[in-house]
Amino acid sequence: EYSWDTYEDEQGNIRVNSIWPTYSYTEQECKKMQSEIEKKIQEYRRKLTGYSDKYEIALAIHDEIVNGTDYDEEYYLRENQNDFNIYGVFVDNLAVCQGYANAFSYLCQMMGMQCVNVNGKVSATPDSTEWHEWNRLCIDGTWCNVDATWDDPVYNDNSQILLHDYFCITDKVLEMDHIQAEWFPFGEKQKATDESMTYFAKKGLPYYIDSDEAYNGLIEETVKNYKKGIYHTEIYCHSSLCISQLYDRILKNTNACIREFEKRNLSFSNSYYGYDGNKF
Repeated sequence: EYSWDTYEDEQGNIRVNSIWPTYSYTEQECKKMQSEIEKKIQEYRRKLTGYSDKYEIALAIHDEIVNGTDYDEEYYLRENQNDFNIYGVFVDNLAVCQGYANAFSYLCQMMGMQCVNVNGKVSATPDSTEWHEWNRLCIDGTWCNVDATWDDPVYNDNSQILLHDYFCITDKVLEMDHIQAEWFPFGEKQKATDESMTYFAKKGLPYYIDSDEAYNGLIEETVKNYKKGIYHTEIYCHSSLCISQLYDRILKNTNACIREFEKRNLSFSNSYYGYDGNKF
Protein backbone atom coordinates (compact mmCIF):
# COMPACT_ATOMS: atom_id res chain seq x y z
CA GLU A 1 0.00 0.00 0.00
CA TYR A 2 1.05 3.60 -0.36
CA SER A 3 -0.10 7.05 0.62
CA TRP A 4 0.48 10.45 -0.95
CA ASP A 5 -0.18 14.13 -0.50
CA THR A 6 -0.96 16.70 -3.17
CA TYR A 7 -0.79 20.42 -3.83
CA GLU A 8 -2.39 22.81 -6.30
CA ASP A 9 -0.05 24.56 -8.76
CA GLU A 10 -0.42 28.10 -10.11
CA GLN A 11 -2.67 26.91 -12.93
CA GLY A 12 -5.03 25.19 -10.51
CA ASN A 13 -3.85 21.66 -11.38
CA ILE A 14 -3.61 19.04 -8.64
CA ARG A 15 -0.04 17.69 -8.38
CA VAL A 16 1.44 14.86 -6.29
CA ASN A 17 3.91 16.22 -3.74
CA SER A 18 5.24 13.02 -2.15
CA ILE A 19 4.51 9.29 -1.94
CA TRP A 20 5.39 6.90 0.86
CA PRO A 21 4.90 3.12 1.03
CA THR A 22 3.53 0.94 3.84
CA TYR A 23 4.55 -2.71 3.80
CA SER A 24 1.87 -5.23 4.81
CA TYR A 25 3.87 -8.44 4.24
CA THR A 26 7.34 -9.78 5.02
CA GLU A 27 9.82 -10.51 2.24
CA GLN A 28 9.22 -14.27 2.56
CA GLU A 29 5.45 -13.80 2.44
CA CYS A 30 5.79 -11.68 -0.67
CA LYS A 31 7.87 -14.33 -2.47
CA LYS A 32 5.34 -17.06 -1.65
CA MET A 33 2.39 -14.89 -2.70
CA GLN A 34 4.12 -13.81 -5.93
CA SER A 35 4.73 -17.45 -6.86
CA GLU A 36 1.04 -18.27 -6.35
CA ILE A 37 -0.03 -15.20 -8.31
CA GLU A 38 2.26 -16.08 -11.23
CA LYS A 39 0.68 -19.54 -11.54
CA LYS A 40 -2.76 -17.95 -11.78
CA ILE A 41 -1.55 -15.29 -14.21
CA GLN A 42 -0.34 -18.01 -16.58
CA GLU A 43 -3.85 -19.48 -16.58
CA TYR A 44 -5.30 -16.09 -17.49
CA ARG A 45 -2.67 -15.59 -20.21
CA ARG A 46 -3.54 -18.93 -21.84
CA LYS A 47 -7.24 -18.03 -21.87
CA LEU A 48 -6.71 -14.52 -23.22
CA THR A 49 -4.30 -15.38 -26.03
CA GLY A 50 -7.26 -16.82 -27.92
CA TYR A 51 -8.59 -13.30 -28.54
CA SER A 52 -7.19 -10.82 -31.06
CA ASP A 53 -9.66 -7.96 -30.56
CA LYS A 54 -8.78 -5.64 -27.65
CA TYR A 55 -12.42 -5.10 -26.74
CA GLU A 56 -13.05 -8.84 -26.51
CA ILE A 57 -9.90 -9.24 -24.42
CA ALA A 58 -11.08 -6.57 -21.96
CA LEU A 59 -14.53 -8.16 -21.83
CA ALA A 60 -13.03 -11.61 -21.16
CA ILE A 61 -10.89 -10.14 -18.35
CA HIS A 62 -13.94 -8.44 -16.83
CA ASP A 63 -16.03 -11.62 -16.99
CA GLU A 64 -13.27 -13.85 -15.58
CA ILE A 65 -12.78 -11.54 -12.60
CA VAL A 66 -16.50 -11.16 -11.88
CA ASN A 67 -17.24 -14.88 -12.26
CA GLY A 68 -14.20 -15.96 -10.27
CA THR A 69 -14.40 -13.50 -7.37
CA ASP A 70 -16.80 -13.00 -4.48
CA TYR A 71 -17.14 -9.59 -2.87
CA ASP A 72 -16.01 -9.84 0.76
CA GLU A 73 -18.86 -8.33 2.75
CA GLU A 74 -17.02 -9.01 6.02
CA TYR A 75 -13.73 -7.33 5.12
CA TYR A 76 -14.18 -4.76 7.89
CA LEU A 77 -14.35 -7.59 10.43
CA ARG A 78 -11.60 -9.79 9.03
CA GLU A 79 -9.18 -6.96 8.21
CA ASN A 80 -7.70 -9.12 5.46
CA GLN A 81 -5.16 -7.14 3.43
CA ASN A 82 -5.52 -9.60 0.54
CA ASP A 83 -8.98 -8.17 -0.13
CA PHE A 84 -7.32 -5.03 -1.48
CA ASN A 85 -4.79 -6.54 -3.86
CA ILE A 86 -4.57 -8.94 -6.80
CA TYR A 87 -3.80 -11.91 -4.53
CA GLY A 88 -7.34 -11.66 -3.18
CA VAL A 89 -8.79 -11.98 -6.70
CA PHE A 90 -6.33 -14.46 -8.23
CA VAL A 91 -5.76 -16.80 -5.27
CA ASP A 92 -8.33 -16.23 -2.51
CA ASN A 93 -11.15 -15.47 -4.98
CA LEU A 94 -12.32 -12.92 -2.43
CA ALA A 95 -11.84 -9.14 -2.63
CA VAL A 96 -13.30 -5.65 -2.30
CA CYS A 97 -13.40 -2.93 -4.93
CA GLN A 98 -9.69 -2.10 -4.78
CA GLY A 99 -8.81 -5.74 -5.37
CA TYR A 100 -11.18 -5.97 -8.34
CA ALA A 101 -9.76 -2.76 -9.84
CA ASN A 102 -6.14 -3.79 -9.27
CA ALA A 103 -6.71 -7.18 -10.91
CA PHE A 104 -8.51 -5.68 -13.91
CA SER A 105 -5.80 -3.07 -14.41
CA TYR A 106 -3.02 -5.65 -14.03
CA LEU A 107 -4.45 -8.00 -16.66
CA CYS A 108 -5.34 -5.23 -19.13
CA GLN A 109 -1.82 -3.81 -18.92
CA MET A 110 -0.40 -7.31 -19.32
CA MET A 111 -2.38 -7.58 -22.57
CA GLY A 112 -1.06 -4.26 -23.87
CA MET A 113 -3.88 -1.87 -22.96
CA GLN A 114 -3.71 1.39 -21.04
CA CYS A 115 -5.66 1.00 -17.81
CA VAL A 116 -5.58 2.95 -14.55
CA ASN A 117 -7.35 2.79 -11.22
CA VAL A 118 -9.66 5.63 -10.25
CA ASN A 119 -11.23 6.24 -6.89
CA GLY A 120 -13.90 8.51 -5.57
CA LYS A 121 -17.33 8.21 -4.02
CA VAL A 122 -20.39 6.30 -5.11
CA SER A 123 -24.04 6.59 -4.19
CA ALA A 124 -25.74 3.21 -4.07
CA THR A 125 -28.81 5.03 -2.74
CA PRO A 126 -29.74 8.74 -2.90
CA ASP A 127 -29.05 9.13 0.82
CA SER A 128 -25.65 7.46 1.13
CA THR A 129 -22.16 7.72 -0.33
CA GLU A 130 -19.03 5.68 0.25
CA TRP A 131 -15.47 5.49 -1.07
CA HIS A 132 -14.99 3.21 -4.03
CA GLU A 133 -12.46 2.26 -6.71
CA TRP A 134 -12.91 1.41 -10.39
CA ASN A 135 -10.99 1.60 -13.69
CA ARG A 136 -10.46 3.85 -16.67
CA LEU A 137 -9.53 1.88 -19.77
CA CYS A 138 -8.28 2.83 -23.25
CA ILE A 139 -9.15 0.51 -26.14
CA ASP A 140 -7.65 1.41 -29.52
CA GLY A 141 -7.45 5.08 -28.55
CA THR A 142 -10.94 5.33 -27.04
CA TRP A 143 -11.32 5.80 -23.28
CA CYS A 144 -14.13 4.30 -21.22
CA ASN A 145 -14.99 3.41 -17.63
CA VAL A 146 -15.19 -0.07 -16.11
CA ASP A 147 -16.44 -1.03 -12.66
CA ALA A 148 -16.12 -4.80 -12.26
CA THR A 149 -17.19 -4.62 -8.61
CA TRP A 150 -20.59 -3.13 -9.42
CA ASP A 151 -21.01 -5.74 -12.15
CA ASP A 152 -20.69 -8.41 -9.44
CA PRO A 153 -23.69 -7.68 -7.20
CA VAL A 154 -24.24 -9.34 -3.83
CA TYR A 155 -27.67 -10.89 -3.34
CA ASN A 156 -29.25 -12.23 -0.16
CA ASP A 157 -29.65 -15.71 -1.66
CA ASN A 158 -25.94 -15.81 -2.62
CA SER A 159 -26.82 -16.16 -6.30
CA GLN A 160 -24.02 -15.37 -8.76
CA ILE A 161 -24.96 -12.90 -11.48
CA LEU A 162 -22.67 -11.43 -14.14
CA LEU A 163 -23.68 -7.94 -15.22
CA HIS A 164 -22.25 -5.59 -17.86
CA ASP A 165 -23.92 -2.37 -16.72
CA TYR A 166 -20.54 -0.79 -15.89
CA PHE A 167 -18.42 -2.21 -18.70
CA CYS A 168 -16.97 0.42 -21.06
CA ILE A 169 -19.49 3.10 -20.13
CA THR A 170 -19.27 6.83 -20.79
CA ASP A 171 -18.56 9.52 -18.22
CA LYS A 172 -22.19 10.64 -18.49
CA VAL A 173 -23.48 7.25 -17.38
CA LEU A 174 -20.78 6.76 -14.74
CA GLU A 175 -21.48 10.13 -13.16
CA MET A 176 -25.06 9.11 -12.40
CA ASP A 177 -23.76 7.31 -9.29
CA HIS A 178 -19.94 7.72 -9.27
CA ILE A 179 -18.09 10.88 -8.25
CA GLN A 180 -14.46 10.85 -9.32
CA ALA A 181 -11.97 12.21 -6.79
CA GLU A 182 -10.51 15.59 -7.71
CA TRP A 183 -6.94 14.31 -7.75
CA PHE A 184 -7.59 12.42 -11.03
CA PRO A 185 -7.38 15.31 -13.53
CA PHE A 186 -8.07 13.56 -16.85
CA GLY A 187 -7.71 15.78 -19.90
CA GLU A 188 -9.95 16.19 -22.92
CA LYS A 189 -8.34 13.26 -24.72
CA GLN A 190 -9.11 10.95 -21.79
CA LYS A 191 -12.81 11.75 -21.62
CA ALA A 192 -15.15 8.81 -22.14
CA THR A 193 -17.89 9.91 -24.53
CA ASP A 194 -18.30 7.07 -27.06
CA GLU A 195 -21.63 5.35 -26.34
CA SER A 196 -20.89 2.68 -28.95
CA MET A 197 -18.32 1.15 -26.59
CA THR A 198 -20.88 -0.19 -24.10
CA TYR A 199 -21.53 -3.92 -23.92
CA PHE A 200 -25.16 -3.43 -24.95
CA ALA A 201 -24.29 -1.28 -27.98
CA LYS A 202 -21.72 -3.84 -29.14
CA LYS A 203 -24.29 -6.63 -28.81
CA GLY A 204 -27.04 -4.59 -30.45
CA LEU A 205 -29.27 -4.75 -27.36
CA PRO A 206 -31.77 -1.95 -26.51
CA TYR A 207 -30.38 -0.19 -23.45
CA TYR A 208 -31.60 2.85 -21.50
CA ILE A 209 -30.31 4.91 -18.62
CA ASP A 210 -33.53 6.55 -17.43
CA SER A 211 -37.10 5.30 -17.05
CA ASP A 212 -38.70 7.75 -19.51
CA GLU A 213 -36.35 6.63 -22.30
CA ALA A 214 -36.91 3.01 -21.27
CA TYR A 215 -40.71 3.40 -21.35
CA ASN A 216 -40.72 4.90 -24.84
CA GLY A 217 -38.09 2.43 -26.00
CA LEU A 218 -40.05 -0.54 -24.70
CA ILE A 219 -43.13 0.54 -26.67
CA GLU A 220 -41.17 1.13 -29.88
CA GLU A 221 -39.24 -2.16 -29.57
CA THR A 222 -42.46 -4.07 -28.86
CA VAL A 223 -44.20 -2.60 -31.92
CA LYS A 224 -41.16 -3.28 -34.10
CA ASN A 225 -40.96 -6.90 -32.92
CA TYR A 226 -44.72 -7.42 -33.26
CA LYS A 227 -44.61 -6.41 -36.90
CA LYS A 228 -41.89 -9.02 -37.44
CA GLY A 229 -44.02 -11.71 -35.81
CA ILE A 230 -41.96 -11.61 -32.61
CA TYR A 231 -44.18 -11.51 -29.52
CA HIS A 232 -41.51 -11.26 -26.85
CA THR A 233 -39.50 -8.08 -26.25
CA GLU A 234 -36.59 -7.47 -23.90
CA ILE A 235 -34.88 -4.21 -23.04
CA TYR A 236 -32.10 -3.42 -20.57
CA CYS A 237 -31.90 -0.63 -18.01
CA HIS A 238 -28.71 0.75 -16.53
CA SER A 239 -29.80 0.74 -12.89
CA SER A 240 -32.20 -0.99 -10.53
CA LEU A 241 -33.82 2.41 -9.94
CA CYS A 242 -34.49 2.84 -13.66
CA ILE A 243 -36.04 -0.59 -14.07
CA SER A 244 -38.15 -0.36 -10.90
CA GLN A 245 -39.49 3.04 -12.03
CA LEU A 246 -40.34 1.53 -15.42
CA TYR A 247 -42.11 -1.41 -13.78
CA ASP A 248 -44.09 0.87 -11.45
CA ARG A 249 -45.09 3.13 -14.32
CA ILE A 250 -46.53 0.25 -16.34
CA LEU A 251 -48.09 -1.41 -13.30
CA LYS A 252 -49.87 1.76 -12.20
CA ASN A 253 -50.77 2.97 -15.70
CA THR A 254 -51.41 -0.18 -17.72
CA ASN A 255 -54.28 1.44 -19.63
CA ALA A 256 -52.08 4.36 -20.68
CA CYS A 257 -49.49 1.90 -21.93
CA ILE A 258 -52.13 -0.03 -23.90
CA ARG A 259 -53.31 3.22 -25.49
CA GLU A 260 -49.75 3.88 -26.68
CA PHE A 261 -49.83 0.56 -28.50
CA GLU A 262 -53.29 1.24 -29.93
CA LYS A 263 -52.01 4.52 -31.40
CA ARG A 264 -49.59 2.36 -33.38
CA ASN A 265 -52.35 -0.01 -34.58
CA LEU A 266 -51.31 -2.79 -32.26
CA SER A 267 -53.54 -4.60 -29.76
CA PHE A 268 -53.14 -7.49 -27.31
CA SER A 269 -55.56 -10.11 -26.02
CA ASN A 270 -53.10 -10.87 -23.19
CA SER A 271 -49.84 -9.36 -22.04
CA TYR A 272 -47.24 -10.26 -19.44
CA TYR A 273 -44.33 -8.25 -18.11
CA GLY A 274 -41.71 -8.35 -15.40
CA TYR A 275 -37.98 -7.94 -14.85
CA ASP A 276 -34.92 -9.96 -13.92
CA GLY A 277 -31.87 -7.99 -12.83
CA ASN A 278 -31.54 -5.15 -15.35
CA LYS A 279 -33.56 -6.96 -18.04
CA PHE A 280 -37.24 -6.06 -18.51
